[in-house]
Amino acid sequence: MRSRPFHLFVVLLVAGIACGTSRDETIATEPSAPRVFSDDPTMVVTIPLGGDPVISWTGARARFVSVRAVDDPLNGTAWVVNAIDPTGIASPVRFKVMPANAMLLYAVDTPLLVGARYNALLLRIDGTSVVQPFKY
Repeated sequence: MRSRPFHLFVVLLVAGIACGTSRDETIATEPSAPRVFSDDPTMVVTIPLGGDPVISWTGARARFVSVRAVDDPLNGTAWVVNAIDPTGIASPVRFKVMPANAMLLYAVDTPLLVGARYNALLLRIDGTSVVQPFKY
């Protein structure tokens, strides 16, 4: 005969599987919490409640920062800034807000689409790069 803790574990496991709640669904039920995406320890995309993405990184300053739609790689560029001198762009930057020491290469006139997947791309002045996917 199995112990009660084992039965409780099985019941909780089955209930968790039946619910099928994904990470995105869990985040959506917590409206006061910002959403944070960080697959690489040197780059983070934070989406504050009701706000646009903030891209931050560690290491060298950026030569180039962009946001592109994942599902539309040819026409999905939403925002691109480029450093205007060799010192680069300092972290952090907010989507569609012009950072110091940068020039705007491209920006869409429309806001990001809720629920759409994007990539934040960063090219540092030391030549390293990183891509951080996020869902708006």
